[in-house]
Amino acid sequence: MNELMDIQNYAQQIAEAIAAVLGIDVEIADKNLVRVAGTGVYRDNVGKSMERQGFIYQEVMRQGHEFVIDNPGQHELCQFCEQKDHCFEKHGIGYPINVDSSTVGVIGLLCFDDERAGLVKQNQESYRAFLEKMAETLALKIKEEDFLKGLVYSYRYLKSIIDCLEEGLITTDLNGKIMHYNKTAQKLLGEAISSSSASLGVLLDPKRANEIINVVGRKSCG
Repeated sequence: MNELMDIQNYAQQIAEAIAAVLGIDVEIADKNLVRVAGTGVYRDNVGKSMERQGFIYQEVMRQGHEFVIDNPGQHELCQFCEQKDHCFEKHGIGYPINVDSSTVGVIGLLCFDDERAGLVKQNQESYRAFLEKMAETLALKIKEEDFLKGLVYSYRYLKSIIDCLEEGLITTDLNGKIMHYNKTAQKLLGEAISSSSASLGVLLDPKRANEIINVVGRKSCG
């Protein structure tokens, strides 16, 4: 399965979009507590470990659901954080990024002034619901990348099998244009098959090529 760092650029775009809409800084960490994306004061720390600071995020991943902290630096989970005695965060919400049954990271909203913290507290459910949708968006992107990787792998695997055939194999579209061919076909037909204008009508007698295309076309439509 892909990891959050595999979609780092996309994650950064999501973080910046959230920050622009809400006016609140955002950070995204993977399951290894590496900051994948960040805005504001966290932007320059993307790619760095949060192992000595991310105790709230550890709890989010351990429980597999959101965690709200309204006393950063004073909460019991912060006692081992290296920023404990000079934490400048006022309020935060961490939401897990779940892919199927696994938590692959956390997305967090962070407030650094009392006014913004008060606003988030008053509308906590709305902010949590918004974070949930953003976490789902990131999870879907990871699954999409997994799917595309699977397609590429399947194509390469199938191609390797086809290339092992002793018979020449050619595929065309319904107009007779050559789409794919295996190594045996290439050896037998040479440059004629690799030309950008290669078609069944060039390789065979045009009349015979049309007969083949018409038969296949009728079967595919029937």
